[in-house]
Amino acid sequence: MLGDIRRHAAFSASDKEEYAAHLMRIAEQEWDGELSSWKKEAERCANRLAELDVIIRTLYEDSVFGRIPRERYASLSETYETEAKKLKERKLELQNRMDAYCKRSRNVEEFAPLVAQYADIPCLTEELLNTLVEKIFVHEKEVIDGNTFMRVEIYYRFIGSVGNGDDGDLKAKKYVKAR
Repeated sequence: MLGDIRRHAAFSASDKEEYAAHLMRIAEQEWDGELSSWKKEAERCANRLAELDVIIRTLYEDSVFGRIPRERYASLSETYETEAKKLKERKLELQNRMDAYCKRSRNVEEFAPLVAQYADIPCLTEELLNTLVEKIFVHEKEVIDGNTFMRVEIYYRFIGSVGNGDDGDLKAKKYVKAR
């Protein structure tokens, strides 16, 4: 745990901008192009909602001027209103996802200077853990090639899980040999 914090702190202390960029690359890999597809889908929802608005308005006018029977108007209106409601809900869900991504971007900018000050910490303290770490998951023992391991996931405040950097990539999962 201490080694992981030191690794993040040293990287941030040496170059906050590069560290923040590295965390953003990890986030982009995690979101794996989904942001782009969410934007496109949200745009399709908005376009269809605009179309439905025109259709419902025209349908209402047709009903008022007697061009279609009231029963037909009621049926079509209900169908279009239901579709519009579902599209609004989906668009809101997509917007919430995109907002979460943007929030993570802002959080990376806050985390980099925060962690940088802990590059030379001698030991773990309660204050340090409460400041930097949101949660830690220690998984059940696993046997891999005859060796017993316990996977540990560290979720930092603001940025989530970014791994421990065993192979030079801070996204790598941490494995601790169990005794």
